[in-house]
Amino acid sequence: MKICQLMIILCVCEALVVPSTREIPSSNFSLENVDELSFLLTAVIASNIITNIKSSNETASQTLATMTAMMTAMMMMSPAIAPMMVPMIATTSVLLINSVMDQNVCPSDWVVLEDSCYFFSELTNILTWNDAQAYCNERGAKLAEPETMQEVNLLKAEVNSRYGVVDNGVWLGGDDMNTDGVWEWSSTNTPISTTDSDWDTANGNPGSEQCMLMYLAFGSLWRDTACNEEHAFICERV
Repeated sequence: MKICQLMIILCVCEALVVPSTREIPSSNFSLENVDELSFLLTAVIASNIITNIKSSNETASQTLATMTAMMTAMMMMSPAIAPMMVPMIATTSVLLINSVMDQNVCPSDWVVLEDSCYFFSELTNILTWNDAQAYCNERGAKLAEPETMQEVNLLKAEVNSRYGVVDNGVWLGGDDMNTDGVWEWSSTNTPISTTDSDWDTANGNPGSEQCMLMYLAFGSLWRDTACNEEHAFICERV
């Protein structure tokens, strides 16, 4: 039984402990030290969990399931350490959850507006509509899709603060590529509301072009524009 317990300890150490914390047992090591090693191992796991989860290819739930199974097996083989292991499992769970939350919050160069994170590219960082969409997708986001007038007004206020009134625009995530004249949000193919929208109708928009631009002059209203033009853009991560 002690041999099996020792093997589990060594496997957990190899799988979960960062290299800088690995140490060779002292010459006084014996199977009688296994219960003590189990306790020390849990402390090492707790201190390294955030580092490991960020570099792991597993999800937090997979990592937690693996660790919990190993810790449970150790408790079954050494019931005396159960009082120490149970709170350690709980602590590890909290650390994992916090680590995942840290990874999901807005990056430092993004802006939080309501329930979304937004990235506003510089006016000199210009791309075609498709390339801008790909840029956002690579960062777990999409071209911004303001689906209510509240979102529209929040974005307009931020855009006006950042860019001012200039003869230029920024890409949004609307298009009518599927059916000419039927505008949709590209990530969901949801039709764009005729009431919760901000088209520059006074200047004939939307017209015959296929991609949506928030034009920074004339009130930052929406215009249809050729998709191969190059403009700045706004990414949205919900």
